[in-house]
Amino acid sequence: SAAPFADVAYSFTDKLKLDVGGRYTWQDKSGSAYLNSTGGVIRGSDLHAAQNASWTAFTPAATLTYQATSSLMSYATVSRGFLSGGFNANSSTAKGLAIPFDSEFVWNYEVGAKFNGLDNRLRANIAAFIDKYTNLQVIQLDTTTQDVITTNAGAARVGGVETDIEGAPTKWLTLGLKYDYLDSRFTQFLINNGDGTYTNDAGHKVPFTPTHRVTASVEAHTSFSIGAIAVGGSSRKRVIEAERELEE
Repeated sequence: SAAPFADVAYSFTDKLKLDVGGRYTWQDKSGSAYLNSTGGVIRGSDLHAAQNASWTAFTPAATLTYQATSSLMSYATVSRGFLSGGFNANSSTAKGLAIPFDSEFVWNYEVGAKFNGLDNRLRANIAAFIDKYTNLQVIQLDTTTQDVITTNAGAARVGGVETDIEGAPTKWLTLGLKYDYLDSRFTQFLINNGDGTYTNDAGHKVPFTPTHRVTASVEAHTSFSIGAIAVGGSSRKRVIEAERELEE
């Protein structure tokens, strides 16, 4: 893997700053896959395949920040990220073992504000964002080969709000509260029908993305001449709103 990158920062004023950067990543993966037949019961014979593929990705980023006061900063950012491609290591055919899937990409659009005041005793952050995924890596059943494989059959839109506040009412106690809201939907989910055609089953919620998440934390701490000790804990609640489909 090789990745040249560059970053440039420019201050329009003492309070307004722009940071622009980019990275070009080249990756090459190669190896060999071997799956035992488990006595011929599952696959009938041992499987072996050579694996080799390469991927490239350009991931730019731009962030505009405004330092209204020494305690309050707001920002807007646009960035692109990617998840590397790979191989289907659990295919039931030698051909399937050698077939790669491509990298997954996401564009992130975010605005937010950060506050740190009262001699660092109160910190608060809020951010609103939209993430747009393309070439989404989706695990599904290939009805032609009966393989459970990863393909780039999806696209998704994930938007939400993240908030957190942390305060120290006394020198020995820190309290924190976080709340996240997510709205996630597949904008594309291609299902292989097995006859050369695909069905776009878009509109469903992306798995493992809770709609609401609340986290509360408390920490007691004290300092000694030779160090410090802290004891704390947190409680988290996640709410996933299930979808109900009615068929007539």
